[in-house]
Amino acid sequence: MPAIPVTPRAPTSERNRSRTAAILALALSGAVLTVALLKGAFIAGGADSFGYVSQAELWARAELRVRQPFAWTVPWPSADWTWSPNGYRPAPDRNGDSVPVYAPGLPMVLAVLERIGGERAASLAVPSFGALTIWLTFVLGRRLTGDLTGLMAAALTASSPTFLYMVMSPMSDVPVTAWWLLALLCATAPSRVAAFAGGFAASLAVLTRPNLVFLGGVLGLYFAWIAARERSATGLAAQRLLLFAAPLVITGLGIALLFDYWYGSPFTSGYGSLDTLFAWSFARTNIGQYSRWFIETQTPFACLALAAPIVVRRSGHPSLPHGESGDGLAWLCLATAGGVVLSYLFYMPFDAWWYLRYVLPAFPLAFVLAASVVVVALEHFRPLLRHSVALTLTLALAAWCLTAAAERDTFQVGANERKYPRMARYITARLPERAVFLALQHGGSVRYYAHRLTLRYTLLDPDWLDRALAWLHEQEQPPYILLEDWEEAPFRQRFAAHSPLGRLDWPPMAELRTASGGHVRLYAPGDRLRFLRGESIVTERIQ
Repeated sequence: MPAIPVTPRAPTSERNRSRTAAILALALSGAVLTVALLKGAFIAGGADSFGYVSQAELWARAELRVRQPFAWTVPWPSADWTWSPNGYRPAPDRNGDSVPVYAPGLPMVLAVLERIGGERAASLAVPSFGALTIWLTFVLGRRLTGDLTGLMAAALTASSPTFLYMVMSPMSDVPVTAWWLLALLCATAPSRVAAFAGGFAASLAVLTRPNLVFLGGVLGLYFAWIAARERSATGLAAQRLLLFAAPLVITGLGIALLFDYWYGSPFTSGYGSLDTLFAWSFARTNIGQYSRWFIETQTPFACLALAAPIVVRRSGHPSLPHGESGDGLAWLCLATAGGVVLSYLFYMPFDAWWYLRYVLPAFPLAFVLAASVVVVALEHFRPLLRHSVALTLTLALAAWCLTAAAERDTFQVGANERKYPRMARYITARLPERAVFLALQHGGSVRYYAHRLTLRYTLLDPDWLDRALAWLHEQEQPPYILLEDWEEAPFRQRFAAHSPLGRLDWPPMAELRTASGGHVRLYAPGDRLRFLRGESIVTERIQ
């Protein structure tokens, strides 16, 4: 009787270590999910979070515009812009409607979850994407040089201040990171199904953040390279290339049609034309700022990623297509991370550390590559010493990052965001339904939670402040001014020379103290004359 071939199995100790590593990676994913749910908040607050959450409601109702025909009944210039809250802009057909500024990927996911389980289900979206990001980082690291690499990279991603800051709010940075990680992992698996799944994940990533479409090109070149090595136009590699590209092409056409409907051109985004967003001169500022912020929050450890393709010379994981080597996967990860950075190198600069969020999709890749360099460097040590050194280094780096995160109020994001519904609840309870609020930071949240109209004062002609308020009174729409404390100086600078009301020289009718120690103040313009006549204006403290 012929012998039955037996597939060699890994030693029991190795299987146990692999199982333990997977359990630890799942624990890290669970920790991220827990922290995000406890310390974050699903709140339509500032421009970004309001833009995504409110757009989700539009998709849930199958309404892709905010209808407000009254915008053309007002007399001041750029009326359609003033009636568009932060996160929206006027529709191109100039009929008074507002359209979303932000890409539809995340809002569509939120809309589906909201239809299934309500707002509670939608609030789980970004934290769940965060947990998925940690697990996928582990899987990618394990595929490159083993479990130890995966664990190190997962821990460094989970403790990243930028990652933690963005997993706390309903914004697109963490979801797009998860989608691109999934696309890369599927692209480097050998089957046709995996190639199509990779293309589908990449298409969702592009739908979430269209300007990173170049990363689809990076993965497409990888497929093309494999196909060229196979030297067959109809072989498995060529088929996988077509299966990967198909969802991306379909999604690209869909985005073009949507952008044409929203913005009047398939080549214009909600942020404006490319020539206003990108410039060669921005590179110097971005290189300086991003480098400084990254080193301050992450240490220079990730710079080791640049050496990974040279250091990683061993065979990759058996699931790599056609026995692809580990250094080939390292080059792909490095090229993908480079594509992310290049996409924002010439983008309009910003002035806060958490704008590192733009290049967040590069973080897990950089951590995987840097960790692989360490693991390869330690491979000749005994297992106990190798794991001890890697663990010590990882804990030290994670401690540094968590300290940096705490110093930057990362774990206060949820508490700080609760000011938006608190102020909206006060407005709902105390002020007329037809009231109109001159606001910027709270312009979206007042619309979302209090269902009151808001006027974006930053786009109101300064000469029209008095006339605009008088017109609103005539329409029986009493106006109020709603400002964060940091908005008051710019408000005065914009309007004080044109109107006494621009001085904000009377007490607010209500004031809310935020978790960060700031204030939100609500001014009633009619109180100014009363105050100047000597009447007492009592400021109500909102609890």
